[in-house]
Amino acid sequence: MVDILVVEDEYTERRELARMMEEVTEPDCIRCASNCDEAMERITERCPDLILLDIMLRGRSGFEVAKFVRDHQLECQIIILTAYHEFEFANQAMALNIREYLLKPVRPAMLLQRIRKVLQSPGGQAVEQRRLWPSLECGLSEGVAVPACSIPNVILIGVLDRPLDDQTEFLSQSNLATRGVGWTEATQRRLVGYCRALEDEATAAAQHWKEIWNTHLPEDHRLLSVGVGSFAKAPHDLPESYRTANLAVKGRLLRPEEEICRYTPWNGPTLPYPVRLESRLLHQIRTGRQAELERDCRQLCTVFLQDCQGDALLLERWLDLLCAALFRLCAEAAVSYMPHLELQYLTQREELYLLLQAECTAVQELLVTAASPKHPLVQSTAAIVQARFREPLKLQEVAREQFVNPAYLGRLFHAQMGQSFRDYLTQVRMRHAVQLLREKWPVSDVAEAVGYGDPNYFSRVYKAQFGCSPTEGRE
Repeated sequence: MVDILVVEDEYTERRELARMMEEVTEPDCIRCASNCDEAMERITERCPDLILLDIMLRGRSGFEVAKFVRDHQLECQIIILTAYHEFEFANQAMALNIREYLLKPVRPAMLLQRIRKVLQSPGGQAVEQRRLWPSLECGLSEGVAVPACSIPNVILIGVLDRPLDDQTEFLSQSNLATRGVGWTEATQRRLVGYCRALEDEATAAAQHWKEIWNTHLPEDHRLLSVGVGSFAKAPHDLPESYRTANLAVKGRLLRPEEEICRYTPWNGPTLPYPVRLESRLLHQIRTGRQAELERDCRQLCTVFLQDCQGDALLLERWLDLLCAALFRLCAEAAVSYMPHLELQYLTQREELYLLLQAECTAVQELLVTAASPKHPLVQSTAAIVQARFREPLKLQEVAREQFVNPAYLGRLFHAQMGQSFRDYLTQVRMRHAVQLLREKWPVSDVAEAVGYGDPNYFSRVYKAQFGCSPTEGRE
């Protein structure tokens, strides 16, 4: 249901507007306020989806309410209702990103039409906000488009155990709880907090934000870790705070007992990269020895974790070197594949080993496929499936990439593989799904990881393949 707040100081008009809103939502979702203070109190209690806002509120400006909403990065729409046709009012509305500005008296049909248009606009009920973190990701601080008194000096990054699909309610409530000291932005599995705190109070502030985030997250979501960035004495220091906050989160793998981490670089002599262990692992991948591959993966993972001396940046660089070696191995066999080992979502050392093993096994399978004496088109098609099964692959697209007719490729693939392209793609996806379910991944995350956007459809395909549901298959 849509939550609507009517802000109007005239009782008769306020009551009439509230009655009209019953055409849009349930009566229980309609609240009213007669002045600025009352409106801000209502918003603090529960952030509405839409505010109908009068400008002149008993000697005060309704733009105070609009500014309160924008300053706290709240996700709600605002429609201005006013009897005054003043350019300055319209200019202020545009400055606050308010696109709906109606003059009283307004016909009920027109008002309802505008309300429905606003609520059905792209992005749902959310107000488009310019995110700061992409600029910081690129090392830019020019994107700090907030008042000087609100510029943060500490970046916090939180990592979730699963994607946050509905961000609107979470962000609204979190930003209300941290009003005056910062705000939060969210991606699928990551929260970025912009905090104002003293340098020696940054960790305590992170603990406070962690509690707020946990309070407002959906019940089926869990905050795995929080990273605290370096203190930013000026806006141009924010990219460094963002960088070190990311490294702090990745450091949770090296310090699994800490839920709130700081990045601590190693300043002593650095141990050399384990080239001999890497060479031995690559040999096992080439020769297809699965037992030896698992053994060497675990040994290399152990050496990485021990020799990086607790420095997440050094560990990340070593993993990049290993990925480069795996990429070269694929390139030598004319296989297109880009291995990737991401630390950000790992909190236990065993998780790094499982991730490393999965990448090496994937490369091994690709090399075996590439070495089979089948038609080159069939080999390349199978290799594409092995490398990109997470994507919404279609036979027509794969055929177009190889400049052949889809029907011809389909017949050739079926003749040599003994199954259709679609069945082969499903088989590869299900094989990886079984591995992820054994690692206790949630079913929805497994579905997304193997290329199914709909968990229910994934469950039906899984049951058709194995005769049981994914939950039963995990057990």
